[in-house]
Formats: sequence, structure tokens, C-alpha cells
Amino acid sequence: MKTLNGMIGRAMAWTAMLTMALSVGGCSDSDSDNDGPGDVTFPEKDAITVDAGQDRTLTFSADAEWKLTSNASWCRFVDGDFVQTTISGEAGDQSVTIRVSDDNQNSEKDDVAEITMAMGGKSQVIYEITRPRKGASSLIVKDESGKVIDAENPLLVKGGNITSPVQTTVTLEIDDASAQLGVLTDKTASWVTVTALTGTNDYAVSFKDDNADGKNPKYAIPAEENAVITFAAQKNGSTVAEVAIPIYYEGYAEGALILDPSYMSVTVSEDGRTMTGEGGVSGSESGSESVDYGGELISTVTTRNDAFEIVEIAYTATYDQWGTPTEVTYDFSANGDLDWVTTSKIAGETDADVKNRVRLTVSELPEGEEPRNATVMIFPKAVYDEIKDDLQGNIIDSEGDQATHDIKSAYNTYIMANLTQGSESAEPEGSVSFAGYYYTSFDGEAMAMTFEEVAGMGAGLEPKMENISDTPEGDAIFSDYGLSVMPNKNVWKATVPAGMMGDASNRLGIAAVGMPEGAMLGEAFPVSGITGEAVSAPTTGGQTVSLWSVYIADGGKPSGYQVVIMNQNSGIIEAVCVVEVTD
Repeated sequence: MKTLNGMIGRAMAWTAMLTMALSVGGCSDSDSDNDGPGDVTFPEKDAITVDAGQDRTLTFSADAEWKLTSNASWCRFVDGDFVQTTISGEAGDQSVTIRVSDDNQNSEKDDVAEITMAMGGKSQVIYEITRPRKGASSLIVKDESGKVIDAENPLLVKGGNITSPVQTTVTLEIDDASAQLGVLTDKTASWVTVTALTGTNDYAVSFKDDNADGKNPKYAIPAEENAVITFAAQKNGSTVAEVAIPIYYEGYAEGALILDPSYMSVTVSEDGRTMTGEGGVSGSESGSESVDYGGELISTVTTRNDAFEIVEIAYTATYDQWGTPTEVTYDFSANGDLDWVTTSKIAGETDADVKNRVRLTVSELPEGEEPRNATVMIFPKAVYDEIKDDLQGNIIDSEGDQATHDIKSAYNTYIMANLTQGSESAEPEGSVSFAGYYYTSFDGEAMAMTFEEVAGMGAGLEPKMENISDTPEGDAIFSDYGLSVMPNKNVWKATVPAGMMGDASNRLGIAAVGMPEGAMLGEAFPVSGITGEAVSAPTTGGQTVSLWSVYIADGGKPSGYQVVIMNQNSGIIEAVCVVEVTD
């Protein structure tokens, strides 16, 4: 019979034997494998920065077989012609190349990849690879020529033509098309307006007249003032890129100038103390009412940097019936500076008072001298410098068959005043008028009958001559001519049955009444279907009258024909007669 003590003793013996076996076995493994997991040494962790699109070589030493793994798809190992997220090798000194791409690059923060090394049954991060976010360097601004705007190439903000601003266009370029672009106004000069152009990355830049810096658009702003426009890119409400571009301003365009007011037609008394006209062609003075300017004309000149030059031109001229100068003589002596016209800047208490205001006065006309004319012009300095060596040749249109012998249209905006002193006409306003006649020629005999005589013949013909100056029709015709051509509103209308002017033998005749010396009667301009020419004929009373005769060459009722009385010395139209043909 087995006893309890015997069983216990045998169990203890087996336990002792098992313990000894395990102990011997463990000592044996340790002695035979000195390179086990507990004995490998990993390289110290290193942190490096690699920009997107670059490769970088990693070097390290390994105690045993190893494997490297990248936890980011944008950071991979170069293995021959391939890139992969893992790479392995034998023990020893190692050289491994990583490639950093721009895949999914973050524009708000830097990206970090971990390179993990597995060796001897253990693993450890041995590299941290930082890929910088997309920064300000990725946002650039280019000018209209495609050139990058920077400290070496600042942006020129163009000057406008005073009444019409000129825009300068810039283009923004950024790698991240999803970024929102815009202007940081708190970091931008207040004297510029920057406007996004719809559907593009283009922005229009122009000078802002109403600005907090108090800058005046006529004055240049140099680059030395260090003014900037700051553009930015944002994502999710955070600024991810920012660039400040340097700017400067040229002032108004070189040829820009405004005169406020300018005076198109001014009559000066012989003593020079009184100047009257029909208002200015620009600025505050306007309208058809006669204006008394007193003894001086004053204009405010607006141009770049307040730099302008004054030119005074004396001239004499004769005109044909269409208002075209036939003979003009200009006096540019003393470089256009006349001794009887004084034009100068107005002196004031401060520099600001003399920068842009001009006063014009005229001296007394010596007794017995002929009436005289002058035009005063004010040029921007840059324009004057271009033409000063030959003022007459540059200003006056005198070349070719189509020459007007007048100031070239390109320079009309620079006229401050047209002056006439000592008018030859002493006739009161409106004294010049027209009279209507029926001119007939039969067998060489000519006769002129008044409209009243024709109406009294009982033939049903009732021609009429009437003053229409105060009617809307008269106002329109007066406006068409303009104050410089017709300073006094004196408009008439001849209503004539077609039968009274049907051919060369039966014509409408128009005579001038009260025509001043030096004036002539004729058509304002040719009209198709109507022929006009000067004739003379005795009246029923036995007097000879000079007429402008009109007849219809090809039948019908042509319209738009006008007869004028024009002063040949001044080119001024004293009166207009409109011809209306009825049945």
C-alpha cells in the first residue's frame, strides 16, 4: 500500500529534476547566441528638413539585418528605378536615399514623417523628416509684361487723364489653386484702389483720389516712400501665404491738363479794363448769356506736379463764307510771349497759392491801331518741352491741301482764352437781319421782288421770312454752331414754296440787312440738290439789291440749307437763315 509520504517524495524529486533541466537549457541558449535582441544598438534619432521635390541621403550603421519603414506616402525610399515605403539590408555601414514629393502637401502646417528601423527583433524611430508647408514664397505677383514684382522691379501705378483714371493690372500666381486670394487693406497704402477682376487671378490697381494719406493725384509718389500693396492667400480662415509688393506713382499722365474755366471767345474793351464773353468752354462759367469778367481772366490749372508753360499767340486772319481761314498770319515772336497780353501765376501768401492759378490781363489798345487777336495756351511741361523748338510748326495745322490753318485739334484742350480787342462792328446785338426776295430772269432782264410783293400778287404763293431766335428750333441751330463761331443768337427762317425756286430763272433771293463792314453773305455749307450763288438785280422800286440766290437743281424739296452772314476778319457768324421748302 502506497503511503502519502512516498507520493510526496517522488513528486518533489520530479520537480527538482525539471528545474535543473530548465536551468541548464537556459544557460546553454545564452552562451550560444550573444547577438540576441537585447544586444543590438540603434542609431540615435535625427531630425532633418527636406523640401518637397528633393532627395536626401541617410547614413547609419546597423548591428544586424535591418528594415526601414516610412509612415508617410510622400516620403519614400529610392530603390533603383522604384520608390517604396520600406527598404532592408545587411549589417554594417549603410547609405539610403529618401525622396520627398509634394503629394497632399499641407498649406497650413508642416508635415512630419517617421522613419522606423526594425532590427534584432526590436524597432525604433531613427529619423523624423519634416516637409515644410507651402509658404509665402509660393505666392508671387507679376506685372502686365509678366515680370515678377519685387524690390528690384517695383510696380508703377499709372497716372490718369484727370477725368478718367487709368488702371494697372497685376496677376497673382500660387501653387495651391484652392487657396483664396485677396488684399490685406490694413497693410496696403491708402492711396491705391485694388479691385479683383472677376473669374481671374488678376487685380486692377489705380490711384484713389479720396485717400487717408492725403495724397493728391497730380503729384508723383517716389519708390523711396516704400509704399506697398499686400496680397495674401488664405485657407480655412488662416493666412498661408503673404507678399508685399513695392509701388510708386507717376502723377497725372504727362499730357493731362484741365483749365477751369477756359474762355473760348472774349471781347476786350479798347482800354483793356473790361472783358466780356459768352461763358467758358469748361469749368464753372457756361451758358449763352453774356458774362462780364471784369478786367482779368483767372483759370485754375490742373496738371502733373503743377508744371506748365504759358504760350501767347497773336494772329490775323480772313475767312470764307464757310468759316474756313483763307489767310492766317501768326506771331510767335519772343517765343509766343506778347507785350500786350500778360499771363502769369497769381502771387499768394503761401507756395500753394501760386502753384496752379493763372491771371490774364490785356493792356490798352493804342489809339488808331487796328483790332488785334490773341490766343493764350497753357501746356503741360512735358508737352511744351517736346514742341518748344518750333511752336508754330507743331501747334498750327498748315501742311497739305486739307490744312485748316488753325490750332491742331490735339492741342485745343490747352486753350485758356481767345481774345479780340477793338471790335470793328459797332452794330447793336441783333441788328443784322435778312430780307426775302423772288429773283427772276427773263430774256436777260432780271428783277427782284420782295416776299410781301409776291404774296400780294394773288398767285397763292406766300413766302415768309421770320426771326426764330427765341424758339426751340433757333436754340438748336445756335447750339450747333457754338459760342466760338456764333457768339450772339441771331437765327432766321425763310419758308418758301418750291415753285419760287424751281430753276435757274426763278430763284429764292436772300439779302443781308445791316451787314457790318468786313462781313459777307453766303451759304453755310453745300446741300445736295440746291445751288446757291451771288447775284444782283433791280427791285421794283428801281434800286439794285445784292442777293444770295438759291434754286433747286433737280426738283424735290431738299432740306438743311442755311445762309450766313460772316465777319471775314474774325470768322464770327453774325446771323443764320434756315431755308425751308414747302409744296
